[in-house]
Amino acid sequence: MDYLLAWNCAHLANAVTRSKIESACRLAGYAPPVICTPEELTEE
Repeated sequence: MDYLLAWNCAHLANAVTRSKIESACRLAGYAPPVICTPEELTEE
């Protein structure tokens, strides 16, 4: 999966949680998905 879209900025799509998820994915040997809100994904 390349992107994980989330409206939940309080839990998934916030800077602290994003970095923890990215670290956990990398430690497990996986490339982390980009976690973002739909607005962030469509910004030019």
